[in-house]
Amino acid sequence: MEYKVIDLHGDLFSHFNGKGLEGEEGIFKKYHLDNFKKGNVYFSVFNIWLDDENKPKRQLAEEIITNGAKEILNNQDIFNQVRNYDDINENGKINFFVGLEGLDYLSSADELYPLYMYGARLAGLTWNHSNKFASSITDANDQGLSDEGRKAIKIMNELGMIVDISHLSDKAALEILDISNAPVIASHSNVRNLSPHHRNVTDEMIKKIAGTGGVIGMNAYPAFVSENPTEKNVEGLIKHIDYIKELVGIDYIAFGFDFMDYLSDDATGSFIEGSPFMEDLKNHSYIMNLVHALENHGYSVAEINKITHENALRVIKTVLK
Repeated sequence: MEYKVIDLHGDLFSHFNGKGLEGEEGIFKKYHLDNFKKGNVYFSVFNIWLDDENKPKRQLAEEIITNGAKEILNNQDIFNQVRNYDDINENGKINFFVGLEGLDYLSSADELYPLYMYGARLAGLTWNHSNKFASSITDANDQGLSDEGRKAIKIMNELGMIVDISHLSDKAALEILDISNAPVIASHSNVRNLSPHHRNVTDEMIKKIAGTGGVIGMNAYPAFVSENPTEKNVEGLIKHIDYIKELVGIDYIAFGFDFMDYLSDDATGSFIEGSPFMEDLKNHSYIMNLVHALENHGYSVAEINKITHENALRVIKTVLK
């Protein structure tokens, strides 16, 4: 059985920017295309994520947006940019839409409008730092959402952008889950009750995400999978899938791997905890290791199809207009 895969979280735009600034072209073809094919990934979210603390955030965001656009426009033979659900195709190109991992570089929620025109169809209000929109996971003084953050959620709901809570503080995440009128996702988070990292989601969040019709994207970063070194692997990640299935059902599980094999140490050094990847799930080319393990654990073809792509597609179809 050949399963199609959607990955709800990747930092490809940061890679396009870093290599683009070095003068490289054809970055996706050189570093990613073979891995995507081996992993049967036909759809992914390419995020705008600010990874350089040595530049003004606005400047870095503009660089990423520019170099990301160059990479996409110069390689239209392999990319299909999705703005609406009906744009998705299966003609061999990589479907993608733009995600926003944190809005630190925006002066107001209204700046979501031009980013929507650029192609952004998913956004999380924060990365690891609190900002004018919300408190992040690292903020000990959890203030939840600001008025500007509530306005941002309203705009996203109106435009048809997927709301992502993966990096938000607990208070902010729970408030969004209460006020959003569309499905909410945690694009790249695991189960906090199994691995007590603040980047993982609580049972209450999982239930509320399911209540909105959203999904939790399973993250392959070892620190989010387990504190036990012997479980920082595919088998450890399946425990998270089992847990969510038992808690709310199979319809709310997806993939959001957050692979970092292509990012430089300079980009990840401020937040990496131990190894950035699991030996049996290092990058997109290893995805079938997880899929085959699910088969070995008794998951049916129908269940695996839901996890690999159908659940994510449901959210995309519901939210994108």
